[in-house]
Amino acid sequence: MPSDGGSRISTRRFSQPRNLHAGRGSAIDVHIDLCGQHAYAALVGGLGVRRECPDCGSIQHGRPTVDGGHISIAHAGDLHVVAHGGEPVGVDAEPDRQVEGIDAVALHRAERAVLASLEGVARAAAILQVWVAKEAALKLTGTGLRTAPETFVVRHPDGWYVEPGVIATRRIYVHRIPAEGSVIMLAGYQPAPRLVVRRRNDPANLE
Repeated sequence: MPSDGGSRISTRRFSQPRNLHAGRGSAIDVHIDLCGQHAYAALVGGLGVRRECPDCGSIQHGRPTVDGGHISIAHAGDLHVVAHGGEPVGVDAEPDRQVEGIDAVALHRAERAVLASLEGVARAAAILQVWVAKEAALKLTGTGLRTAPETFVVRHPDGWYVEPGVIATRRIYVHRIPAEGSVIMLAGYQPAPRLVVRRRNDPANLE
């Protein structure tokens, strides 16, 4: 399966949160925090992340927001992923391991048909990638799992995408972000954004 849809990915370290007013256009910054909760807390604090639940109004959970841009957050074990940029983004992450039962509850019948030819580890890996791509797309649209994931199709013959229709009026493009031990997918409306993956390996640099 393809790892991305033609996006450009660069990887570098950095010490300060990025100004969301800079680099608008199609640029999307993806921050991969490998330092655990302390580095993650410093990052979201520096970006001024807020939350508000659309259902109950609580500020303890719900879709994250920031001034001057768009943001999405995901967690996979000790890995924290923060994606932000000048346009809407959705990111999801899961540990790279076999998860039982996803195909029965989350995959569209067309996806199950495509994956039926795979077996064993290859099938499990493909199912997990589709699942993470779906969650990223639903985070992009803002509905999350209030929209049943089995009602739409993630396609990946020449890159990952979701056709307009069930969850959005525009095509959604999904890009795989390389990360050892995790499956990370980033969803957006740009077919080939500039993806800057920044690894925060030193918590001291976040102060």
